[in-house]
Amino acid sequence: MRPGARMGVVLVAGLLSLCPALSLAIGPYEDVSGYSAFLRASRQPGLSGAITRADSPGATASFLTIAGSFPIRSAWLMQLETSLVSLQRDGPVLEKFADILLRLKGSVWKGEGRSLVLVPSVRLETGSADLFPYATGSTAIGMSLAFVDSVGAFRPRARAGSFAWWLSVGGDYFVRSDDLLDDSKLLGNRASAGAAVSIGLAPSLTLEAGGMGFAFQRGKPRAVCYGRLNTFVSASSTLHAVFQAEAGERQDRAIDASAQLGLTVLY
Repeated sequence: MRPGARMGVVLVAGLLSLCPALSLAIGPYEDVSGYSAFLRASRQPGLSGAITRADSPGATASFLTIAGSFPIRSAWLMQLETSLVSLQRDGPVLEKFADILLRLKGSVWKGEGRSLVLVPSVRLETGSADLFPYATGSTAIGMSLAFVDSVGAFRPRARAGSFAWWLSVGGDYFVRSDDLLDDSKLLGNRASAGAAVSIGLAPSLTLEAGGMGFAFQRGKPRAVCYGRLNTFVSASSTLHAVFQAEAGERQDRAIDASAQLGLTVLY
């Protein structure tokens, strides 16, 4: 294994080994399709917006997500993301901003059309723990190591019959949990692993399918699976539709399914 790859593995393992024991059955809502899009994104500035509808036991949520991506120096891509959430449970509708998610992506190894990337992330609280699991009221740091085959081949410009994939492992450490969350909802540290494949259906259409599994320090593991259809709109814009579902033992406020429609524009 190359030195850069070894460093990434050591960082992820070290992060998880330092996590103190916190109890939780579920974590925050995860847009795994959005993580996939960030992994395969080229180093170009871009802006994306998406409308999502999600269902969980006793609650429905709609939210508008805005994310901006910016290249940093010669090796990194930064993404800043937040959502405006409208959530209804038994009481009145809550409308607040969710946590702010900051991601960085940097290559530790590059081959012919392939790349090994390190993805550190920070989840910043907004004080909206009553929107859990769409907002956490907590601060968290994360680290992922991913192997991405054919960066850009996931994009709708890919020729019909093209094939691309990625694999990822990582973990999250929740630095602080908000006092508003009782013991049954305390955020717990977790490890994750995921994969996805993309197939070109036509010169302007690709179909992507993937998923990610989460293992908590104390709690039942859960899996998130998704399908994503990308279509090329113009020379710099992509329209996508996503259906995502979660599987695992039923837990408080766990997400059953969500549907998303979004647009990404590169500059």
